[in-house]
Amino acid sequence: EADGSYLLPAFNVPKGIEPLYQLYHHALLNGNPTQREVAAAGIGDLVALTAADVLKPFLTKMTGPLIRIVGDNFPGGVKAAILGTLSLLLDKGGRLLKPFVPQLQKSFVKALSDPESKTVREKAAAALGQLMGLSVRVDPLVKDLVASATAAQSDGKKDVEKAMLAALASVLRSAGSKVTAAAKDRAARLVVEGFLSSDVD
Repeated sequence: EADGSYLLPAFNVPKGIEPLYQLYHHALLNGNPTQREVAAAGIGDLVALTAADVLKPFLTKMTGPLIRIVGDNFPGGVKAAILGTLSLLLDKGGRLLKPFVPQLQKSFVKALSDPESKTVREKAAAALGQLMGLSVRVDPLVKDLVASATAAQSDGKKDVEKAMLAALASVLRSAGSKVTAAAKDRAARLVVEGFLSSDVD
């Protein structure tokens, strides 16, 4: 491709990825946690090695199952692999994934509070910012992230608070002019209050 990424010729014919995708899809839905993690990463490889126009017919049937699994109670490795693959799908699918924005946003926000995995929280924060390119209404999300960060701070959940702040930064970078002055001010107050607190990290 023009950006220098490698595309596998065998995948870049109509339905070229279908056989492998069916295997990964079955493992994603029915495997043990290790198999699900490998399957999610494998789907990510298919996405990365396939051109956007060839991938188009697979976008919906890839994205839906990944969203369902990432919300379940699986180990961090499974969730991290799924979040990485969803980010790749957002890159390749672009506006074609707009119908999934509400579900993706809910999944990414939930992953920000993952109690065990820093990698999951970091991937969720980055993916949430990436998603803002497709989102029309950003202010409610900014409000929710500010509230969640404040609650995490009150509860002493430093890791979750950091994830919420990272997500907030990612969203503000990506959303730009979509964020109103009032929402930006709300976010700025949160950051200032954090810096002024005695136990800031």
